[in-house]
Parts: sequence; structure tokens; C-alpha cells
Amino acid sequence: ATIVLEKLQEAHKHLKKAKKCGWLDVFRLDIFDIPKRLYMRNAEKCINEAKTYIMHFEEELKDVDNLLQVDFNLFTLAAFSDFFWDGLYGNSQILAQICDAYDNVGKAISQVEEIIQKLKTL
Repeated sequence: ATIVLEKLQEAHKHLKKAKKCGWLDVFRLDIFDIPKRLYMRNAEKCINEAKTYIMHFEEELKDVDNLLQVDFNLFTLAAFSDFFWDGLYGNSQILAQICDAYDNVGKAISQVEEIIQKLKTL
């Protein structure tokens, strides 16, 4: 379960950085567009790895798995639209998706930490 927590925390860090770049991108600082996409991809990779580990702990982490149902395919679509229709609306839509994913991963981290504490008491 600790590897799940590590992967989620890593994803959370990437999403935090993507969020910062997203805000700067909204304010037309386009040099932050490429780093934002990189952080989004790295976060997606970490969450997918966490999901794989969660499957090994399916019963204990059942609630957490439900929290991790973040649709990262939207990131791909959003990055595509951001590339071609760069502007305030497109950038703000991507930022909203990043913020939602950041919040979901934060909730998942909290639940994994609770489960780890419960497992330690067994």
C-alpha cells in the first residue's frame, strides 16, 4: 500500500506544477504550455501505476480505486485543443481539468493514508 501512496504523492506533485503552469498559461505566458503538458503526462503515468498497484490490494483499497477514476483521456483532448485553439477559454478549461485531478488525487492520498494506518493496527 505504501507504493500506492508514493505514486499518488508523486502524481500530486506533478499536478501541482501543472496547475502553476496552467495559471501562467491562462495569463498568456505561453512558454509554460510545454512544461504544463509534461507535468500532465507525468501525473497520468503515476496515477496509472498507482491504479495497477491498487488492483493488488483490491479489497482493502476499494474506496480509493473509485476516487481514482480521473479521466486522463480528457488531458489528451485538452492538450490537442490547447495546441490549436490556444486562448483564454482553452487554457482555462485545461486548468479546470488539472485542478479537478489535483483535488481527486489529494482525496485518494488521504484515503490511502487512512487505510495504511488501519493495516498497521491489524
